[in-house]
Amino acid sequence: MAFKSNRIQVDRSLYESFEEFVLNRTPFFPKFLEIFLTDTCNHNCPFCISADYRENKRNLPLTLVKKIADDMSGYPQSSIRLCGGGEPLLHPQIEEVLQYFFYKNCSTSIVTNGHLLVGNINNIIGEICREVRISVDAGNAQIYAVAHGVKERVFEKLLNNIRQLVANKGIHKYPVIELSFVVNAYNLASLPDFIELAVELKVDRINITMNTNDAFSDQRMLLKRCEELLPISPIGLEISIHDSPADFFQPDCTLLCPAVILNGLIDSRGYYFPSCHHVRDEHFVWGKLNDCLGLKALVSSEAFIDAQYSYIFKRCLKLKKLAFRPDNLLLVNHLIQSAVLKERASRLLLD
Repeated sequence: MAFKSNRIQVDRSLYESFEEFVLNRTPFFPKFLEIFLTDTCNHNCPFCISADYRENKRNLPLTLVKKIADDMSGYPQSSIRLCGGGEPLLHPQIEEVLQYFFYKNCSTSIVTNGHLLVGNINNIIGEICREVRISVDAGNAQIYAVAHGVKERVFEKLLNNIRQLVANKGIHKYPVIELSFVVNAYNLASLPDFIELAVELKVDRINITMNTNDAFSDQRMLLKRCEELLPISPIGLEISIHDSPADFFQPDCTLLCPAVILNGLIDSRGYYFPSCHHVRDEHFVWGKLNDCLGLKALVSSEAFIDAQYSYIFKRCLKLKKLAFRPDNLLLVNHLIQSAVLKERASRLLLD
C-alpha cells in the first residue's frame, strides 16, 4: 500500500526514563509539547476539539511563551508544536514567538488552517519551522466551505498560500509541508480529490486522521471506507493514517497517545494537560505555568508527578470513556514489564 500508520517510535532511552519515573518519581521532561497559543480562530470547523473555547479569545502571554522556550532549549531531543486551540497565526505576537523559539534552538512545527500564510509570516515559517501542517479536510471548495465554516472562495486563497510556501521551500529539506484531512461522513467522498490536489501542490506528505469527537464505532467504520478510497500504488508522496481507536500500540512498544508522560500540552491559560484530547475536561489539568513557575519547575513538582501517577495507574482505568478501551491496559502491560515495576503498579492500582 502507499500509506502507513502514523505511530511514534519510543526508543530505549525513553523506556528507561519511564522506569525511572515509576520507580523513583524521577521527573520526565516532555518529549513532545503542544502549545495552544490562542483561542481565537478565523474558521469554524464543526469537528474542532476546541470549538467551545473560541469565544474566550485568550492569548498565551509572550512572557510564558519565552519561559517555555527557555526551558525547552535545554532539552534538544524535545520538540514543540504550535497549534490550536485557535489559529496560532492569530496570536498578536506570532512573529516574535517564532523568532524566539528559533533563537533558543527549539525544534518547532506549526499547525495552521493556512488562511494567514501570506507575506512575511509565510517567509518566517519557511525559515524557522521544521514542519508545517495545514488543515485542508476537503478536496474541493464546496466541501471545504462546509468543513471549515467559511466562504468557498477561501479555498482558492488557501491553495495559493500553499503554492507560495512550497515555492519558498524550493529544494531545501525543511520545512516538511503536510496537508491534513480529518475524516467525517460529509467529506469522505472528496478524499481522492484531496490526494490528487496534494500531489499537484507538490507537498511532502498528507496526514489522514479520524475525528476523535466521533464514537469509536463510527471511527472504525469511516477508517474502513477511507482505506478503500486510498491509492494502491505509489503516488510520489507519503500518506499517513492516524487510526485513533487502534494505532496506540504494537508489540515492540510502539506507542501513541495515551503514553502521557512522553507528551504534554499547554493551553492559552498556561494550563498543562496530558494531550490535546484532554483539554475538554479540566480534571486532567496537571498544573499551571505562571510568571514564577516555568515548565521545568512544573514538571518536577511533587503535585505534577502525583497527577501523572494518578492518571497512568488509576484514573485512565476508571473513567468510563477509557476503561473499556484495551489500549489503556496495554499501556501498563507494555511499559511495566519488570517484576519490580509490576509489583509497584499492582500496589498503585490497589491503593
